[in-house]
Amino acid sequence: NFHPMIEIECRRFLLRIINDPQRVLKHIQTAVGASIVRIAYGYSIEPSGRDPLLQITHEGIAQISMAAQPGAFIVDVLPFLRHLPTWFPGARGFHSTAKHFRETVTELVEKPYAFVKAKMAAGDAQPCYVSALLEKYDKEGQGLTPEQEFVIKWSASSLYTGGADTTNSSIQSFFLSMLLHPHVLQRARAEVDAVTGGPGVRLPNFKDRDRLPYVNAIVQEVLRWAPVAPMGLPHVNMEEVDYEGYRIPKGSIVMPNIW
Repeated sequence: NFHPMIEIECRRFLLRIINDPQRVLKHIQTAVGASIVRIAYGYSIEPSGRDPLLQITHEGIAQISMAAQPGAFIVDVLPFLRHLPTWFPGARGFHSTAKHFRETVTELVEKPYAFVKAKMAAGDAQPCYVSALLEKYDKEGQGLTPEQEFVIKWSASSLYTGGADTTNSSIQSFFLSMLLHPHVLQRARAEVDAVTGGPGVRLPNFKDRDRLPYVNAIVQEVLRWAPVAPMGLPHVNMEEVDYEGYRIPKGSIVMPNIW
C-alpha cells in the first residue's frame, strides 16, 4: 500500500542530493523520517527547510537512543538511586534529564495523533496506520477505550522510534560500503541499468526488485556487515554460567557486543 509513497520520497531524496550534495547524511535522515511519518500519520513534511513534526521526532529519537545506551546513567546500574529525592547531591542530574526526556517523548506521541484525529474530523485525512486503526475500532463513532487509544498512540510512535534511526543508519552504511568497494557499486549500477534501460530512461521501482538480485544481496550484506545497534540491551543471567573459560556469576549484567 505504501510503495508509491516511498518511491515519491526516494525521488525527493535524490533531488535534494543533486541540489545539495554536501549534506547527504542530512538528506538520508529527512527521507527516512518523511517516509515513516507518512506511513504512520499520513503527514507530508515540508519539501524544503525545517519541518516542525520532524524536528520533534528527531529530538525524541535522539533522547531515546541516549537513554537506551548501556550504562549511560548510573541509575541504570544502581536502580535504587531512582528513589533519591532531587535535592540529594548527584541525583538532580538524571532526575531532570528524565523529566525533560519524558516531556519530549510525550509530545512526540500526542501531537501527531491529535493531527490525524483533526484531519479525520475535517474529512481530509490521508490513509495511514493511525487512521486505519481509528476507523477499525471506532466504527460506530462512540470513541475508543482508554486502552485502545493508548495502544494506537504508542504503537504509532514506535514506528518512528524503532524505524527512523535504524533505517537511517543502514542507508548511511550503504553509502559508506559503496565508497569502500567501488567495484561492487559498478556491478550494481550495471544491473540497474540493464533493468531500467540505462541512464536517463527511468528510475527503478519496487516492481523491479525481483530482477535485481545483486542489488538485493547488497542490501542484505549491509545489514549483516554493519548492524544498526553496536550493542545489545543489557541482560541479567539467572544462574552462574561458565562460558569458554569465563565464569559469569549469577546476577551479572551482561551487555553483548554485536559489532
